[in-house]
Amino acid sequence: MFRIYLVLDDPDLSHFLTLFLRANGFSITVAKDYSNIFREFQDAGPHLVLMDVELPQFDGLYWSRQIRPHSRCPLIFLAEQESGMSQVKAIENGGDDYETKPVNRDVLLTKINNVLRRVYKDTPTVNAPRSIETNGLTLNIKAKSLTYQNQVLPLTAKEFSLMKEFIHNPENTLSREYLRQVLWNKSSRVDDNTLTVNITRLRKKLTELSLPGAIRTIRGRGYKFIRPDRHR
Repeated sequence: MFRIYLVLDDPDLSHFLTLFLRANGFSITVAKDYSNIFREFQDAGPHLVLMDVELPQFDGLYWSRQIRPHSRCPLIFLAEQESGMSQVKAIENGGDDYETKPVNRDVLLTKINNVLRRVYKDTPTVNAPRSIETNGLTLNIKAKSLTYQNQVLPLTAKEFSLMKEFIHNPENTLSREYLRQVLWNKSSRVDDNTLTVNITRLRKKLTELSLPGAIRTIRGRGYKFIRPDRHR
């Protein structure tokens, strides 16, 4: 399992990417002490660093220059669009690539896997599973369908994305903000009712599979997926 050291100055984005990257098979260490990033990097021993350009005290370019003389661990910068970051600037400061904000998670995942594949040629990158199973409920990746007790129901693209996040994070409350980012790679610009509609449709599919109440609303916080063996 590849280890990623996440150094971000945005707690919401850090939480979102932690959940997303863990769901895609990575081990994540999140920066805590912004005055000792190099020490934390050494302790974490990551295969890749994902780092904000703008950070408290010293920026990401500074920390990249501290890391690079001691390690060839690949590093991807995250930068605001107006920051002037470019491929050349990233490389000049010890980076391997960069991605602008707001982050497109699918583009970022592709860049992470491309960098890992290039640097660790003899180690396979994370392979997406054909299905995800929890207590008899199976999410079929290729077919984009749910199977439970010999019943199979197709899912729309949005229902599939939601179900994937819920299955990867059972018993954890996922905020509406996080789920909006999952579905649209953005948040406030999407009508909140649109998320509600998609949650309602997914709940209906689960009810058809004899799993009513599998997705619970946690008032003021978001939604929680209850595993089949515990949802009743």
